[in-house]
Amino acid sequence: MVSISKLGSWFMLTIMSYVIVTLVNRPPAP
Repeated sequence: MVSISKLGSWFMLTIMSYVIVTLVNRPPAP
């Protein structure tokens, strides 16, 4: 069974990576 702390850290890392990529690849406003 995966520990809650490990799962939480993995989830946060995934969210942060997704947000960073979205901000970097954000299309210019029309």
